Amino acid sequence: MISLIYNRLIFGMAALSALSVLLMLFLIVGDVTSRSLGLGSWAFTMPLTEIALLYFTVLAAPYLVRERGHVAVDSFIALAPIGLRRIISRIVIAVSVAATALIAVISIEMLMDAQRSKEMVMSGIDYPFWIIALPLPFSYMLIAVELTLIGVRGESIYRDGIEESL
Repeated sequence: MISLIYNRLIFGMAALSALSVLLMLFLIVGDVTSRSLGLGSWAFTMPLTEIALLYFTVLAAPYLVRERGHVAVDSFIALAPIGLRRIISRIVIAVSVAATALIAVISIEMLMDAQRSKEMVMSGIDYPFWIIALPLPFSYMLIAVELTLIGVRGESIYRDGIEESL
């Protein structure tokens, strides 16, 4: 049951990420069309696009880690013997889990501080800063979980295994 909920959460976040791309498409096309028709620019296009870019990135990240769709540079590890590659891979996973967990904690603090301070972002539209910080703790926590699962299962961080070379 927990696995099903967790999987739906990961896929749901990826779907929201895809929807944010569509939102940006409609905003930009609508804004350009409006300007071309002499109706002026939409003041909300730029700030909503900026928010959508952030949401697109962080909401898709846990899914990309799960599917090994993330960027992994292995030029150094490719030179090492296979046994050392496994050790290095485990170290990379452990450091990545620690880093993403730390970012999740910091982003929780940032989100709570943004809610307490009631800080506003003033651009084409005014909106509370916590809207920017909202997806960060969840996404980074799930990235840490996905990386932990990769490490616990003894899997490779590369899509085609540890021998993959970019």
